Amino acid sequence: MKFIPLKGEKDMKKWLVLLSTMLLIVGIIAGCGSKDSDDIKSVTGEGQKKETEAKDKDKEKDKDEELVVDEPEDPEEPEEPEEVVNKDEDKDKDKEKKDKKKDKKKSNTDDLLMGVDEHMVKNVEVVSQQELDESLTFGPLNLDINKVQLSELEISSDYVSMFDGKEEVSLITFEMRAENTSDKDLSFYPDQSTMTTSSGEQVEAVYMLNEPVGGDFFGEVWKEGNVSFAIDTPLEELEHITLIIAPGHDDDYDNLGKQEKLKIELD
Repeated sequence: MKFIPLKGEKDMKKWLVLLSTMLLIVGIIAGCGSKDSDDIKSVTGEGQKKETEAKDKDKEKDKDEELVVDEPEDPEEPEEPEEVVNKDEDKDKDKEKKDKKKDKKKSNTDDLLMGVDEHMVKNVEVVSQQELDESLTFGPLNLDINKVQLSELEISSDYVSMFDGKEEVSLITFEMRAENTSDKDLSFYPDQSTMTTSSGEQVEAVYMLNEPVGGDFFGEVWKEGNVSFAIDTPLEELEHITLIIAPGHDDDYDNLGKQEKLKIELD
């Protein structure tokens, strides 16, 4: 360092001013450096603190995830496509229709009026059916009466006039089997019988609804079918009915036996 020689009092003052200025500058620079260093330290410290806190949170999260045991979720049933559901509904409907047809067919198996002309009768409602197992003998002629059925009929408009203008008819039907046990030609007409009721009615068989149970029996032959009677009395009011059957006859018109009356108590 080179020292400058001082000359008098003025030089001394200049030197002091210069020295004071230098010291002030140095102080200012030192102060700014210290503040910047503190700011840097403060910023750095806060960043490290935040980074440390974030790491700690991540560690705690990982730890919690390790402790949590995954429980299997209840598997949700996948929704069936609408098309599949509709197909299943159609199948159910088809099955229901088939079951109804089967039930109807099964019920009609016991309906004595299954063979009735559909053009004549629109609808048949079977009210009741009763087993009889009755047998009548007219000489060599045998007549088995197996069942009686009570029904409500709805008559087609084209045939109403044949039933005295009635659109609905109460009907009593008998299931019969007639047989000639001889080798002779005989005549027998159980399908032209008469019936009386507990209400006082007397009616003849309805030939339009009857099957050919009667007629000529040439030798040892048999015939079977249904014989029906239409009545005005409500079926639920009937207590009993009586079937009156004329005997058959031979070629000389001699009666084979006598008239029979079969009283039937209704269930």
